[in-house]
Amino acid sequence: MTTTRFATHSLLSRRTAMTRLLAGGLLLGTSAWLAAPQASAQTVNSGQLAQVSPTARLAGKAPPSMKLDYALKGRVSRIGYSANATLDWRLSGNSYTLDFTARAPLVSRTQSSSGTVGANGLRPSRFTDKWRGKTNSASFQRSGSQGSISYSNGNSAAALLPGAQDQISVFIQLMALMDANPGKYGTGQIFAFQASDHRRAPVWRFRVQGKETIEAAGQSFEAWRVRRVLEDGEDKLVEIWLSPWKAANGSTYHLPVRLRISEGPNDYAEQTLKALPKL
Repeated sequence: MTTTRFATHSLLSRRTAMTRLLAGGLLLGTSAWLAAPQASAQTVNSGQLAQVSPTARLAGKAPPSMKLDYALKGRVSRIGYSANATLDWRLSGNSYTLDFTARAPLVSRTQSSSGTVGANGLRPSRFTDKWRGKTNSASFQRSGSQGSISYSNGNSAAALLPGAQDQISVFIQLMALMDANPGKYGTGQIFAFQASDHRRAPVWRFRVQGKETIEAAGQSFEAWRVRRVLEDGEDKLVEIWLSPWKAANGSTYHLPVRLRISEGPNDYAEQTLKALPKL
């Protein structure tokens, strides 16, 4: 009887941890940026504009359609867990759709991005977040001399900065920039994007840290570790390991072989690629 109660408590604890993980957006860092400063739709923040403009001018080469499956592990409130996640990227002409789904027993969450691609990479038009039967969204309006990002939950619109992304398109955009110029961006390179979730649109800055060996998909990869530069008062760290991979068609793509989100000294979520994509 005691053993049964302990097993039931352990199962409920893990389920509670996964629910908190997905509800708080730990995988993609939603909760830590809710308090981030937001520009008015009528006023562009000059400091943010100076940060993102150099990255917005870089060439981007969107990768072909691919589906990436990840093994997910982590810890929330001292409770360890394991789950699965899928990044499903689809490119048709100059239009794209992107779905990121995290799945655990009896609970899942999907965040999606759609838009177009051009010479500088991705141009999102809509971001959605589906969780427990409810969908929240952000819409990117690019018409006129100054665009905006509006939110379905009634939050004030944000000014649209050059090269703006959403919180999942930013990962494919990093791939696109690296793919456009293989070998060009080394240690110390800074990429800066406006990265909107379904509430706000802060600027994220990433720094290329250097190369590391990563075990994923049953093999070793030499991957560039790209790490978010934390601003004062922030503790949610975003890291992605991009490995130059030559596909059967002879093209090189920078696969995201690992992604890791950590918050404070204890909570983290780490996704490791399970298998190479079929192109």
